[in-house]
Amino acid sequence: MRRRYGLCLLLLWTAACSQKQVAVAPPPPPPPPAVVANPQATALYANLWIQRSAEYQALCRQVYQDAERVILERFSRVRLSKPPAVILDLDETVIDNSGFQTWLHRQSATYSSGGWGQWERWQAGEGQVEAVPGALAFLRALEQAGVTPVFVSNRKESAREQTVKALVRLGALQHDEPERLLLRTDTSSKIERRAVVAEKWSVLALVGDNLADFDGVFEAEAGDLEARNARVAELADKWGSEWFVLPNPVYGDWVGALGPDLEQRLDGPAELPE
Repeated sequence: MRRRYGLCLLLLWTAACSQKQVAVAPPPPPPPPAVVANPQATALYANLWIQRSAEYQALCRQVYQDAERVILERFSRVRLSKPPAVILDLDETVIDNSGFQTWLHRQSATYSSGGWGQWERWQAGEGQVEAVPGALAFLRALEQAGVTPVFVSNRKESAREQTVKALVRLGALQHDEPERLLLRTDTSSKIERRAVVAEKWSVLALVGDNLADFDGVFEAEAGDLEARNARVAELADKWGSEWFVLPNPVYGDWVGALGPDLEQRLDGPAELPE
């Protein structure tokens, strides 16, 4: 009897255990979303320098005033076989696009042709169109002296209408003049377009913010940091006499030439003696 009673208790206990739900630990919470660094963070100080520093204003005005003095003095003493002209880049040479960089920063976005197209359309309408300091006074001085400013830009030909509207709003053009505004068609190289200008005009000087605005040799060496610096030294007599460079610490071929490991490009000691 006791044996049967014990057996029944064992069976009941086994059945109860089989029906008991085993507690399962809840899954761990998902990790917090990764904090994505703003891709424009490295350019923040550079853009603020352009927008806020008096030094940027002074440097641009210095370049343009020096260029005006040198160019007009040369024009007064040389005999030319063709009408005189000066070739200028547009963006960050005549047109200040630091507002576009601000938009990229606030959007935490990288440069894209679509975003740039939005900026061009906005500039052509009621948006912000600002001149690089000293640029408009320089253009007026050239025109008053009988020297034609010609713009060779890597804005796309498909954006000609927007570009012309922006330049008209700025006061750099009165209307579309295809011979004075040469935009990019199939290549970003400016060699052929500069040659087209030279067919009609005697080019007294070039003004830009990127070395490729001046000579094709810099296009070939765009990704070679050491070669670029060596070439600048080799062509030392050009700077300030025929070629005039505006500061652009935000973008340009110089950025690509640095490569991905920026800290390896730094010069200077890691430690100083006590």
